This record gives sequence, C-alpha cells and structure tokens, in this order.
Amino acid sequence: MKIFCSLALFLSLTSTSLFAQSNLLDQKELKKALKKSEKYQNSLKKEYLNPETTILNPLELKKLKDLGGFSFFELNEKYIFRCPIDPIAEPNELIMPTSTERVAKYKIYARVSFEIEGEVHSVSLLQSYDYGLDKQGNAQLFLPFTDLSSGEESYGGGRYINITHKKGDDHVIIDFNQSYQPLCSYTSGYSCPVPPKENFINHRIEAGIKHSELGGH
Repeated sequence: MKIFCSLALFLSLTSTSLFAQSNLLDQKELKKALKKSEKYQNSLKKEYLNPETTILNPLELKKLKDLGGFSFFELNEKYIFRCPIDPIAEPNELIMPTSTERVAKYKIYARVSFEIEGEVHSVSLLQSYDYGLDKQGNAQLFLPFTDLSSGEESYGGGRYINITHKKGDDHVIIDFNQSYQPLCSYTSGYSCPVPPKENFINHRIEAGIKHSELGGH
C-alpha cells in the first residue's frame, strides 16, 4: 500500500482529492514551518561564517565571505509536506557509497510518497544504526536526494534533509527549505554518503540551499 504526503498548502477539496484533508497543514502551521526554515537557514550561514564554529579552512572561509555567505532558493511553502508514515517492521539495510572509500550503512525506516504539480514522487527515509533515536525516543531520519536542479543551481552530488519522526506520531514533516549540502562539497576531510538512485526526484526542487563552490569534492 502506498503512503502519500499531502502538499502543505491550504488548498481546496477539489485540488486535493488524492489526499485526506486531515493531512493538510493549515495557514498557522505553514507560517510556523516557514519561520522555522528561515531560522535554520540563518543559523547555517552564521555557523559557517564564524571562524570559531566553521569547518572551513581560511581560504574556503574567505571564498564564502566573498560570496556573501550561502545562497538559498526563496522560502517556498510548495515544498513542505506532511507525510503519513508507517515504519517498516523489519527494515532492509541500504549500503551507500560515499565521497571516500568508506561505505555508509543505514536502515530503510520508511518509504513515503508525495505529489508535486500532479506528479507523485517517492523517497526512502533512512535511519542510522548509531544515532537513530534521540533521548526522547524520537526517530532521527536522514533523506539524501538528488533532483533536476542537481548540478545546476544545487550541488551535483545531491542534498540532505534531517527529519524527526516524533514518538507516537503517524506522520513526519518533510521541508525541502531545510535541505543542505554535504560537508565534503565545501572542504576536505569528510566522507559523505551518495544519495541512492531511488531518492532521485524527477522535478526541480527549488527550495533549500544552492551550491557554493568553495573547493570541496
């Protein structure tokens, strides 16, 4: 059985016939989500531009400062989804190549689907063996993906999103405005998972971070 995410837009019943009305975010929830995404993007900029917290070497940091910090697509509610989720009881393991010789192993926590402009797309949400739960027992999930903007406005090696599945909830929020680049795309010394083919989204995800060329892989 397929599980669909509904667009996080306050749309009419006619345009959302494929999705239950209960899965829609209302305007208050949308406003809160966009505010959270804006805060996240600003914190990411500050983290990388601060010499005390950045992972960048002095030359890379200078390049980023010369660029005026990271660039992002405009915040867009079109790319926020509230997704019903049914965790896989006995998850398969996904082994991913990385930017180094290391391989990354994750559990496939759930497979979810969402609709953009009438097209349905599906992705796998992954869970780390080591850091899969927080102190409250909430599942910490990882969505590595590529899309039609990869290699153009966004990084060719794909982008990532961190997602929390709160204990007891029957859904997760996937907000592409909070997508970020792999660390290895900026600097050396990191080993970053390559998004699996099953997480290619055949659409231009014009949300989240744009590519900044600083000298990484």
